[in-house]
Amino acid sequence: MCIRDRYKEEAKKLHNSGKYEDAIQLYLQGMKHLDTLKGLPKEVKSKYQAVTNSNIAVCYKQLQDSQSVIVYSTNVIEAEGVEQEVLVKTLMIRAYAYESLDKLSEARDDWKQVKEIQWNNREASAALARIKEAFKRDKSQKVGEVLRSINSQLEEYKTTGTDKFKAGDYKEAADWFSIGIKLFTNKCDVENIQYTPKELLVVICQLYTNRAICFHSMNNYKRAVEDAEFVIEKLDSKNAKAYYRRGLAFSKLNERKRAVEDFEKALSFEPNNKLVKSAMEEIRESSSEDAKEVEIKAPTESTKDSIKRKGITEEQISKATEIAAKSLGKDYLKKPKTAYSFENIWRSYKNNYAELAKFLEENAEPDYLGSLFKDNEIPGELYLSIIKTLKYSFKTYVMIFTVERRKRCVTSICRCCCVLRTHT
Repeated sequence: MCIRDRYKEEAKKLHNSGKYEDAIQLYLQGMKHLDTLKGLPKEVKSKYQAVTNSNIAVCYKQLQDSQSVIVYSTNVIEAEGVEQEVLVKTLMIRAYAYESLDKLSEARDDWKQVKEIQWNNREASAALARIKEAFKRDKSQKVGEVLRSINSQLEEYKTTGTDKFKAGDYKEAADWFSIGIKLFTNKCDVENIQYTPKELLVVICQLYTNRAICFHSMNNYKRAVEDAEFVIEKLDSKNAKAYYRRGLAFSKLNERKRAVEDFEKALSFEPNNKLVKSAMEEIRESSSEDAKEVEIKAPTESTKDSIKRKGITEEQISKATEIAAKSLGKDYLKKPKTAYSFENIWRSYKNNYAELAKFLEENAEPDYLGSLFKDNEIPGELYLSIIKTLKYSFKTYVMIFTVERRKRCVTSICRCCCVLRTHT
């Protein structure tokens, strides 16, 4: 055995017996002896130095001397031609040393290097997850300290803004909420918002959702959407009030589908929220596409000329336009495809029983009505309105229609009653 290997073996024995300082001295002596050797191949010398420096780093790790660990580990990592196994081992040793000194960025970089060499290294994966959480805690603590220093101011601006809003001064209320928001954004950049402690996040969310309702009250629905959306996307993805406020703005922008989606989301977080339920009911009562009145426009002059060339008179054109407007003013001939559409169309007649009677007769087949309300409970108000319409229909049709017409009407009424009785 050559002298340099003898140094290494003796040092290893000392290390195993817990005599780390003595082991370090022997490792260092072995490297000094290496410098005296002439004609030794460069790669042999480099390999010996890398292994020895790595072993010294291990000894210092046992002595809990993180600074020295970093020094000797770096000698290995920066050397050329280091074997992969030695490199990975040394990177891990240095990463732990950085962590012990709370140098998390440096530790994270070393663990990432380990993952690049050994993608399935579980120790590195666990360390990176641990460091990520440590970063989050550190950021949260720093952001928390900043926000706690201004929390009383934010509360004051929120209270003042709320008082102005209750007094009907929406512009000034929005200005006060904006002052609070500006103070917050100046102290906490967007990247650090995610680290805001939960107990301090409440007032921040309130500033945004309160300003959103101010914009809504001033008919600035797009700005209301932006503020509510900021809360959902940046601050609190489960904030029911933000979904509610955005839903209100969407409903005013005629984006009914998105409004309903937001109200449903809000109710998923607060199932008993009466305000959201009321807003949802208003959406249901508003005119749907199935119940929209059809706008009948008079034909243009060019259209009239084209029609006249076909032998149709001006009087006939006017009569046709009048009939079309009367027939299509309410879309009662179009059968609804869902219980929701049926209810919306029904409500659009606003208890005009003559119109409702016509609509009902067209849709009174029991199989058809049964399929519509198969999985839906008929609301009490709708049920009562249908009964009143049936009563009106019976009286009117008995007086003015032929025997055959009366028979058809009574049959339809009876069948419809059967369906209603089944589904209520």
